[in-house]
Amino acid sequence: MRTVDERTVSAAPDLVFQAAVDVERWPEILSHYRHVRMLERRADGGVVEMSANRPFGPLNWPTWWVSEMWVDAGRREVRYHHI
Repeated sequence: MRTVDERTVSAAPDLVFQAAVDVERWPEILSHYRHVRMLERRADGGVVEMSANRPFGPLNWPTWWVSEMWVDAGRREVRYHHI
């Protein structure tokens, strides 16, 4: 399965990209994220553990996953592969 999330944002592209790359700060700006931890850091990304609350009808279901993250600064692109 392949999922692509896209949004139109009225902000400078570099500012948006920096927020997207700084995953450990996501819980400060995305209220449904419970925590984000870098398990392995590399120059082009790393392995990241994430936890969020996902709404399923009336439930606010806690979820958890680990992903490999790749950052391509030249293309302003962040990719994930859930492992």
